[in-house]
Amino acid sequence: MGSAGTVVGVVSSTLERLCEDLEADKLNVMWKCLIQEINESIKNKNSVHLSRLLSVLTAAVRVQKGLKVHDYPSLIRLVGLIVSTFVASSETVVEGDNLSAVIDEVLQLMLCTINRVTDLETVASQWAPIFAVKRSSAINNMIWESSEEVIPLLLTFCENQLTSHDRVTIVDQTFEKIHEFLEENIKKVRQNIENTGLSQTDDAELASIWGVVNCYPYFKVDSSLLISFKDTLRQHLTVPDANSSSAPELMWQSLLGAALSSCHKLPRRINHNDIEEALSMAKDYKSCVQVLTPVADFLDSMHRLALGNDDRSKPQPELQEEKAKDAFGIFSENLRHPNKCIRLMTLRILCHFETFSSDSSSEEHPPKKKMKTEETKKPLHERNVLELLRSIEEIVPTVNTEGELITMIHEIKRNLSAGLVHAAYLQLVLNGLMGIFHISYTKLWGPASECLEVLLRNHTVTVWSDFVCYLDQCQLKSEKLDNHSENPNHNLSERPTDLIGRFNLFLYPPSNSTTTATVATQLLQTLQKVPKVAQSHASEILPRLLKFLGYNIENPTSVGLFNAQVCKGDDWRNVLKQWLTLLKLMKNPKSFQFSEFLNNVLQNRFLDDNDAELQTIVLECLLLWNDFLLPHREHLLKLIKPEELREELTTSNMSVDIEEAHKSLLFSLEIRILAPKVRTLKNLASRKHTSINHRKAVLRFIAERDVDDLALFFVLLIKPLNIIAEETMGLFWSSGKASLDYFQKADFLKDFTGDTISTLSKNQKSGFLHVIQDILEVFDELRVRPFIDFLMGCVVRLMVNYEERNIASLTPRNDTAASSTPDNKENVSVHQDQAGTALKQFKELRSLCLKIIAHVLDKYEDSDLGSEFWDLFFSAVNPLIKNFKQEGSSSEKTSSLFSCFLSMSRNRNLVTLLCREESLIPDICSILTVTTASDAIKSSALKFIENLLCLDSELHEDDSMIKGFLDPYIETLFSSLHSLFIGDINKRKSIKYHGEREIRILKLLSKHMGDQSCAMKYLEVLLSFLDKNVKDSDIRREALLAIQDITSLLGTESVTKIINKVSPLLVDAEVDVRLCICDLLESLAKIDFSLDDVAKRIRDMNSISVMEVDDLDYERIVNAYVEIDSDFFAKSSKQHTMIILSQSLYNLSSESIMLRGSAHKLLSSFIEFSASILCQEASAHSGVGKEVKIADASWTGKHTLSIVDFILKHIADAVSKGGNIVKEWILLIREMVTKLPDAGNLGAFRPLCSEDENIDFFKSIIHIQSHRRAKAISRFAKVVGDSSLPEVLSLLISLHF
Repeated sequence: MGSAGTVVGVVSSTLERLCEDLEADKLNVMWKCLIQEINESIKNKNSVHLSRLLSVLTAAVRVQKGLKVHDYPSLIRLVGLIVSTFVASSETVVEGDNLSAVIDEVLQLMLCTINRVTDLETVASQWAPIFAVKRSSAINNMIWESSEEVIPLLLTFCENQLTSHDRVTIVDQTFEKIHEFLEENIKKVRQNIENTGLSQTDDAELASIWGVVNCYPYFKVDSSLLISFKDTLRQHLTVPDANSSSAPELMWQSLLGAALSSCHKLPRRINHNDIEEALSMAKDYKSCVQVLTPVADFLDSMHRLALGNDDRSKPQPELQEEKAKDAFGIFSENLRHPNKCIRLMTLRILCHFETFSSDSSSEEHPPKKKMKTEETKKPLHERNVLELLRSIEEIVPTVNTEGELITMIHEIKRNLSAGLVHAAYLQLVLNGLMGIFHISYTKLWGPASECLEVLLRNHTVTVWSDFVCYLDQCQLKSEKLDNHSENPNHNLSERPTDLIGRFNLFLYPPSNSTTTATVATQLLQTLQKVPKVAQSHASEILPRLLKFLGYNIENPTSVGLFNAQVCKGDDWRNVLKQWLTLLKLMKNPKSFQFSEFLNNVLQNRFLDDNDAELQTIVLECLLLWNDFLLPHREHLLKLIKPEELREELTTSNMSVDIEEAHKSLLFSLEIRILAPKVRTLKNLASRKHTSINHRKAVLRFIAERDVDDLALFFVLLIKPLNIIAEETMGLFWSSGKASLDYFQKADFLKDFTGDTISTLSKNQKSGFLHVIQDILEVFDELRVRPFIDFLMGCVVRLMVNYEERNIASLTPRNDTAASSTPDNKENVSVHQDQAGTALKQFKELRSLCLKIIAHVLDKYEDSDLGSEFWDLFFSAVNPLIKNFKQEGSSSEKTSSLFSCFLSMSRNRNLVTLLCREESLIPDICSILTVTTASDAIKSSALKFIENLLCLDSELHEDDSMIKGFLDPYIETLFSSLHSLFIGDINKRKSIKYHGEREIRILKLLSKHMGDQSCAMKYLEVLLSFLDKNVKDSDIRREALLAIQDITSLLGTESVTKIINKVSPLLVDAEVDVRLCICDLLESLAKIDFSLDDVAKRIRDMNSISVMEVDDLDYERIVNAYVEIDSDFFAKSSKQHTMIILSQSLYNLSSESIMLRGSAHKLLSSFIEFSASILCQEASAHSGVGKEVKIADASWTGKHTLSIVDFILKHIADAVSKGGNIVKEWILLIREMVTKLPDAGNLGAFRPLCSEDENIDFFKSIIHIQSHRRAKAISRFAKVVGDSSLPEVLSLLISLHF
């Protein structure tokens, strides 16, 4: 054996090291092999090998307190299998043999696994046989070493020994260690109590004491020790003053109850002292169910013993009539206790007292006495009320038992109605019926309430005081906690299977009782059934109502001074409705004490509640005080009901005759009723957009009131926020004081501080802002003006507070070490998700605030809003301003903040505020330079610039405070506009910004021209408005005028740029534009004198008749053409020539034959001039591009051909526009074909020309005779054929085909 023990030790050590070194999931093979080997030994009943394997297994399980075990259920099943195989079948075990060793090892394994058992009751019953093993030394050793684990098993074992209610089976076996353990622990606890009293003892020790006391009567131990312990504990326990005790007191009381229960199980003779002691303890600790239960069991046991002995003698002295009335008074309140066990145990106790006859309620007949002598169930009519109440509590309410229970309640009602209940029972019946309300089976409440109604009506004097006293108790308990059955010591143990957990369940058994608020509701509903009783006790009822509403009933001074902590929750509101329903049934409330105060409370505190049902009840109550409003009752009720509201708003006739003295009150009631419909959308409709429409309908109805009446409405909007000080709100509790003057003096904004606003939820803030938004949209200016500063003050304070609170909370901390573990990483991830959600909510709320502010600034342009508002505004948006250019330009639409700045930019009183932030105006202007910015954003930036420039232009000299505010930003303005109009010119994007607004901006900007560099940028921008893609002649004209205004700042180098842009305009520009061009050329001639002659000729060519309105001076125009010939072109530059030719192309399309002829002649002259240049170059054989000096101009063949291409292009443009005037164009093309064959490949059309006019295509095609034109077309087709055609062919085809 010695060597075997060594081997077991080595193997155990090896497995222990493996468990310590390896992870749990890598030990699965080891556990599987061990369990498999053990199962094999059990199957073969090899106890020797099994004990060794169990030793090895237990050693491995103990490593790290069992954390390395893979499958505890398998180990628990293993213990059960061993017990059933080796113990349950063995009657005796010889100490020292192999089976004893197996049991020792099994017990050790049980200690290792017991804390992992989930169903201890079942497992304990399976393991119990091991404790019945004779002469087992292991269990004796374990009770001292591991008492906390063994006591739960002993408790289960002892419970199995309980054979009846009255007797226990004492364990015959001798368990010396267990006996010693029980006796020593009882002695020790008793001695400690005698020495130190009931000092603080930890939960584990109290649980152990409780376990010892419960096990004590099942073993052959000294019973006097337990009795002595009970007496000592009783002596040191104080009798509680109230119905409730603290947790330590309850524990000791419960231990006393456990001791009393165990003493009653001891094998001894019962005497009268035991009965007296039991009843005395029940009276002293009447609220402790752990004491009441053994007393009730003891009395039941005594009764069963008497029945068994057929003892029908007079009841024990302690249970006779003179003692019964005293007991009734003591235990009566227990019958309404929320704890069902207390109610039932009390009724079991009371049923043992001598019974009073039902006919003894009359004073003429003395009470008869009888005692309960039959165990069999009596018929209902033979049972007294206590027996009926006991049966009601004992029977579990279900669908099957419901009828029986209701029948019992009806029997009590019948007895009450018939006067068959003795007066001594009335208070017991009262409390017993109120106790039924604590049974969570609602179908019993109605019959119980009806029964209670009869009791109140027939025995008001007897029961009224107790009834209202319990109503007070219910209301007081409702204030303290929502659920009276909440376990006050639930943290004793998280595991109900261990010793402490079982002790905890003993102290606080689970309860399924009705909430005290629901009981109060039932009591009030019962009282509503006897309104006359309530009316007669109005002096007691109304103070209780005021106390329930949170007021000091000694001196209720102000409606707003109430305890808000007790006036909240759904349960409280349900009780409130019952109180008000009761008040509604009471007549003539004006005669009550505190009548006027209660009227003010209902009107000012509850009529604007969100609950339509509560509003209806309050209105009905108010009509009792204000009966002159009865004609308007239906109107006011329809305003309350959501389904009838919309129609009533539409059809209500506000011109109905109302006495002036009553009009103010009626309007006040209407506003109070409608205020919650405005504040809360869900009160109006299920769908959001429908609710919004309904809200606006309500607002339109309210907007019909005078401005002075609206002060109350705005106060009611902020009332639910609960952030306004009572002294401020006190001015408005009465509608008569809620005037505009009081509103403005109250200064509500002083209470909108960071601390008060931080108490509001996100939904409260958002909802309040949406209400403000709808008000601003619906109310007209007259009704908004007096409240605009208040509304905007609320908005900006919400925005500031929300922003400040979130910036800190949303800033993540960079703590690498803290986030290294998986749990911390998960926490960081959760925090990040929460931060993301909070940030999104923050942005939504801020955007809503800015949207409202932007709306007000746009609609009420002359509103200043005050310096405090703007200080708060800029402090809130400062982070946005810093990133305004980046964030603003990246948006698709204009942000609300940008809209605010737009509104400010056109307000002379606010524009200088934009200068508070140095970078703001430059950032907005520079948005124009961001190529990725959307059209909407760029448009807003342009509007902003236009507003600033317009405001600047409208300022007078006396506006010294703001005049010149724009000067620091002029250079930025020029640069931004230049980037917009010129920077993207190659991408052809800027052309969309060449509209009326943009040209207005440029004209306004002209007065800020400081130097030539700015003038050059300005000129480049203006010239872009002369692009061919800008079709609007008015815009062109304005651009030309603006250019003319700055010519004095330009140099000669700018003249060429201007002429290159202006000259093509003369081809098709309208008269007003042409005249502007003439003016501009004359201005430019003052800079470049070479332009003087051309400017005068162009002026002459566009002369307006002084005799005819809107007609040309044809004579002067023709004379101007006459003076121009080839010599003119030889002396002119290419630019000057282009001006003249552009004018001629315009007149070539004129309806005037005279002008067309003159223009054709001029163009023919230029063609001859061009031909001469080309001829000179050809004769010189110097190659294309050699310059030939003619006068002051440097002309080459290349120059002339480019101009010819220009002429051809504009002829094509003119033809594409349609028209009947084609003769001059055809003849001009013929000259170009004959004289300039190299231009545009015109030589390919030379065969179409002929000296013979009948053959010449060009002359024939314009002939008046149709057959000539037909021949021309035929010739054209023959000559052209399928050859490669020059670009002029398309022109000729478009002319005739």
